Amino acid sequence: MKKILSVESPEGHYHAKSVILWCFDDRFSGALEKFLKEHPDQHFDIIKVAGGVKQLVSPEHETDRDFILRQIAASIKLHGSENVDIMAHDECGAYGGKREVSFYEEELRKGEEVLKEFLHIGVTKMFVGFDGIYEV
Repeated sequence: MKKILSVESPEGHYHAKSVILWCFDDRFSGALEKFLKEHPDQHFDIIKVAGGVKQLVSPEHETDRDFILRQIAASIKLHGSENVDIMAHDECGAYGGKREVSFYEEELRKGEEVLKEFLHIGVTKMFVGFDGIYEV
């Protein structure tokens, strides 16, 4: 094994404030980084998948939704996550590049319904535009 980067990672267990379901579109990685920097004393478990909330609402395969729900349940079990932050963003390729904010607001509402059906946890809905993050 060859070390490719030296980095200090904290040891020990942590409590996650939230588990974040985020799209892996790199155009919005900076928004996620800034969001995390706004909460420097808190931990978050992050799930990055194509479409973010789409995997809960209208996955291509039912197993995709099951996988996301299992990951969220693992965050709750292992790190005591108290909330799920679900995200949708403008011009998402997984949704065919739609630009209608109202469409994404509805998808986030549906995602919240799915989560509340399967898990007893708080949900925060976020829309990410090219100019910032909005709570829905």
